[in-house]
Parts: sequence; structure tokens; C-alpha cells
Amino acid sequence: MPSLAHFQERRREFLGRLKSPALLFAGGYRARATPFGDYTYRADSNFLFFFADPEPGSAAFFDPDDGTVTLFLPERTLESTLWEGEIPGFPEMQEATGVDSVFGIARLEERIPQLAGDRRVLSVGVFDSRTTSRARQITGLPLDPYSPEHIAPAELVDALAELRAVKRPEEIEEIRRAGDITRETFFALLHGTRPGVTEEELSGTVWGTYARNGAVPGYPVILSVRGEILHNLHHRGILREGDLLLVDTGAEVPSGYGADVTRAWPANGRFTPEQRAVHE
Repeated sequence: MPSLAHFQERRREFLGRLKSPALLFAGGYRARATPFGDYTYRADSNFLFFFADPEPGSAAFFDPDDGTVTLFLPERTLESTLWEGEIPGFPEMQEATGVDSVFGIARLEERIPQLAGDRRVLSVGVFDSRTTSRARQITGLPLDPYSPEHIAPAELVDALAELRAVKRPEEIEEIRRAGDITRETFFALLHGTRPGVTEEELSGTVWGTYARNGAVPGYPVILSVRGEILHNLHHRGILREGDLLLVDTGAEVPSGYGADVTRAWPANGRFTPEQRAVHE
């Protein structure tokens, strides 16, 4: 994970590109089957660019006029401690993140007008629909993460894109780490590939290798003997003699950086003349 100094410098660079204040959201949990059974949390990439290990439901207000960053976090309650364990308080989080102040997220609608005054507040739509709805209500912007025209105001898109396009040394190191984990995963797959093994078992090898290295798949694992079907996400097949296995996967490390590798190889370890001709 990049250092605190790295994130502080990235936030300073962002503030230097802003003409209006910006309110960024990490996004929250999204339910999978019931309100109590969520998908694994993953913070919005723009928020993750400025903070290490963002808490679900958090937000940050960037003020270019005074150069401050205000972090908004979920309230610490007895109930949250019961379910999630002890969480550092706001003073500890202010020190850990290096921001100027920390408030409870429940006060967001109250605090943002106080911080912004009569200035326009920029924001970005995230894939958590409840969070994007809240951002729309606070900013008055027609935010929609699925629409290129409405994901964010153009000036904010430009500021974020300019920063994220050029990687700093600590970010490059994170990408290399993700690449190393992905390479280890492909070697594990090569050793486990043989006629009779199931695609589901090999998919488990991908997940297991990533997990042992503190990573997750950066996108759904594509692993199939039906490589002619682009982005085949179903792992129902069984490898047989003469099959080619196609794998498209990449590890994502906690900082959000990842790899993306696609390879194909024969189930029995030997290309047929026809397969070799196509492969080469």
C-alpha cells in the first residue's frame, strides 16, 4: 500500500487542479440477496486514489480555496462495535489519514453547505446507487456513473484523469506487485491443467492464489475451454483431450491497482499442429 505521504501529496495535487470544491464518495455496501448479505466491499476508484483502505460509506470534501480536506466517516456506535468490532475514533482517523478534520457522515447534508457557502460543489457518480442519489441531492448535479455525459462535470473528470494517467513510483510498485501475483497464479494454473479437471476447480486455484497473496480478482474470472465465446464467465466445463484452455484474469491488490493477462494453452500440455499454427 502506498504511504501516507504519497496520498497526502496526491490530494495536494488534486486541490491544485480544482477551481471549485469537490465532494468524492467511497460508496457503500451493495446487497447481494438480502439487506444483510452484501457483496464484498470495494471503494470507488477515484476515492481509493486518495485514501488507503477507505471505509464503506465515507466521503471527502476537497476545498481548493483553503487547501483543506474534510473526511466524513460512519458514526462509531455501540451497535457497530458489537457487529464489526472496535473501530478507531475520529481523532485517530484524522491522524491516520492526514486530513484536516473528520465528521460523521450523518452530518454531510448539514456540513457541506457550511463548507461550500455559495460555491458550486463538484462530484462523481459511483456504482452504489444510494450514494449517487445522495450526491445528486447535495450537489444538484445529474450524476449517473453509467452515462459518459453525466458521470461527473467535465472539469472534475479532467482533473482526476490528469492525475491518474501519470503513475508515481509507489503506484508503479503496486502494479508490479499485482503483476507478480498474477504471474504466480498462471503458473499454478499451468501445473493444475490436465484432462478431466473442471473449470470450476481451476477457477478456485485463481481465487486461492490471489487470496494467499492478499489480493482479489480485479474483474470476473474468465476461464473456459469455450474460448470462442468472448468473456465466457461460466465455469461448467470439463477439460478433455484436445481442448485449449483460455484464461483471462488479473490480480487486484488492496490499493486498487491490478493486472490483466490473457493466455491459452492445451489441456494435455501439447499443441496439435493446427492449434500451434493458430496460437503462433
